[in-house]
Amino acid sequence: MKTTKNIEENSMRAKKGGEQGMNGEFYHGGQFLPNTMASKGTWKRSNNNNINKVKKEEIEPFKWEVQPSEGMRSIFKLMQGWIIKKDNKFIVNENLNFNCFGLNTGEEIEEHVKNITNLIELFEGGQRWIKK
Repeated sequence: MKTTKNIEENSMRAKKGGEQGMNGEFYHGGQFLPNTMASKGTWKRSNNNNINKVKKEEIEPFKWEVQPSEGMRSIFKLMQGWIIKKDNKFIVNENLNFNCFGLNTGEEIEEHVKNITNLIELFEGGQRWIKK
């Protein structure tokens, strides 16, 4: 049976009263101790940059394809969340609270609706990918 003493001995948390972590910084009692030499507040990031790698994206509802080339984005993915289907066509969902997305003025909202409408036209014209 595990006791509090066993848990404290085997855990990766600082002891009561605090202790110094392997990165040389002080950790109060109960805080998780680091497992790297990175200082507090820094993000550990791997060397392989997956941001621009070719990947699968949804190009139509429930249809996925691999990007034709690096730097291409699915038009459907860009429209998702902003559109609804009405009479078998996509339209911009006017019932959204645009303020939640940081669009506060009427001009910003109009501009964004215009951009989404342009994407809808490209999508309905048969295009599925667009350069970032």
